[in-house]
Amino acid sequence: MDQFSNLNEQTMEDFFFGVMIQQEGKWTPHSKFDGQSFGSALMKAESLDEGNDYEAVKVLRIPNPGNDGEQKEMWISPHLKARAAAKAAAQMNAGAKQSKQQLDNDHAQRKATANKA
Repeated sequence: MDQFSNLNEQTMEDFFFGVMIQQEGKWTPHSKFDGQSFGSALMKAESLDEGNDYEAVKVLRIPNPGNDGEQKEMWISPHLKARAAAKAAAQMNAGAKQSKQQLDNDHAQRKATANKA
């Protein structure tokens, strides 16, 4: 099942696809495709991502002016996605380590308090 199987033609007119490029850590628009051209937007993004001109590339589904809806990231450079996943995993590990340390400290305090009584 693809990402657009639940979208009908009316909703496809409510948004467009924007190809964004990242340079010096900032995202800027590169090109725009209508709501029925995800394939074309993806091909453009992958083509841009193959070169070394940009740090990263992504495709966003963006509501047209006057339409409700949220912007949604549809595709992002695989190397950037992997880097983001690694960063999230490192943050999880750091949080788990901090939680374990806090539990160990609390246990030691309770044990010391119990031994004084």
